[in-house]
Amino acid sequence: MKVACVGGGPAGLYLSILLKRQDPSHDITVHERDPEGSTYGWGVTYWRGLLDQLHARDPESARAVEENSVRWNQGVAHVRHLVTRQPGDEGHGIGRHKLLEILAARARALGVRLEFEREITPDTLPEADLVVAADGVHSALRTRHAQHFGARLTPGRNPYVWLGTTKVFDSFTFAFVETGHGWIWCYGYPFSSARSTCVIECSPGTWTGLGLDRARDADGTARLEKLFAHVLDGHP
Repeated sequence: MKVACVGGGPAGLYLSILLKRQDPSHDITVHERDPEGSTYGWGVTYWRGLLDQLHARDPESARAVEENSVRWNQGVAHVRHLVTRQPGDEGHGIGRHKLLEILAARARALGVRLEFEREITPDTLPEADLVVAADGVHSALRTRHAQHFGARLTPGRNPYVWLGTTKVFDSFTFAFVETGHGWIWCYGYPFSSARSTCVIECSPGTWTGLGLDRARDADGTARLEKLFAHVLDGHP
């Protein structure tokens, strides 16, 4: 079968790996519009259940993912000036760049063609028996055929921002801060020996009340650093 996978993120790459393992005669090409090695975001988190599934489906890439992940088995919550720490299931974090590097190398080793800086639109689809729309949340392919497939997007209520920090958390960390405009909270987790992901969220009223909707990137980041200084320990 000839397969064209539009989008070279984790989903598109892993699907190409599974299809090649199922039948090496499949002719599979992954088309990615960005240059190789470029991506958005920081770390990816997952738990043991997903890792077990990866090992069952492709042990080689699963071993590489596990070997390049950091892990923790506790959760910490900061609420006002109170801190609680509890044991929990083992969690894992891996940098998104490293995850894509592992999956791309594995796909190539199995015979998948990867074409970077190749943007596919609904009007320029390659000839194939199967076209996979793996081109992200703003998928042009899914949007063009949304009515046919019954696809729809429902935006969430709260604004959030996905940031990185040089503060290396030792566990999955929650922090809730009460401001004069309502609560704002973050969760953070390590994904390497030098970096962590830090996702910050709040209600729309809090976002505008704090002026984050109007602030320039640097000013908004500085305000968030100040609000969460007690968990960042002075790190940006």
